[in-house]
Amino acid sequence: MFNKCSQLSLLVLSGSFFLSPSIQAADGLSPMTPSECQKDFNFSSEFILKNDAGIRAKNWDNYPENIQKVINEQNTKITQVNSVDACKEITNHFLKSIRKGHLSLGQKTISEAITESSTIQSSNLVTTQKLSEQTTLITIPTFDLSVQNQLEKIIQDNQNQVLDARFLILDLRKNSGGFDTSAQPLYPLLGAAEYWFEMPQIYASTDNIQS
Repeated sequence: MFNKCSQLSLLVLSGSFFLSPSIQAADGLSPMTPSECQKDFNFSSEFILKNDAGIRAKNWDNYPENIQKVINEQNTKITQVNSVDACKEITNHFLKSIRKGHLSLGQKTISEAITESSTIQSSNLVTTQKLSEQTTLITIPTFDLSVQNQLEKIIQDNQNQVLDARFLILDLRKNSGGFDTSAQPLYPLLGAAEYWFEMPQIYASTDNIQS
């Protein structure tokens, strides 16, 4: 179950360029009743409304009509729930309506997620393609920690002439975010300019800290 009081549950905070928030759950195929899912779904929606920094900045006391519509639609599907995975799918649909890509239910603790993100992938996530004699494309689907090493190697090897291309296209359209440090190898390719990092303000409510 995803309940606040469950020992299997853990709410992890996040924000832009941080890990996605997740609530640790049991194995996805484990049985789950509609009433258990409803309890967890209600907790998630109430917790976010009370504790999400973006929502607090908007001074919402209740969800606006478009999000409430999503909640109502997902509530009608809960009666068919029979597993943890089914409940996660319903709840994640709601969470994406709040903030796509930065709120989701998962089965990993924050330490497990960081370890997985830091692990060097056996296959490259970053790809390059020489489109013409003057143009090279770099496609970067994520800024996980392992991507920094991939970018450094691509640049060092001058893969598809990324260093010599007159025109360089960075395709970030489906990038899921990640860590600022993973993007650092790209900065020298972007021309003479001044770059800086600016840390966001982080809101941590009492409930967030306890969770």
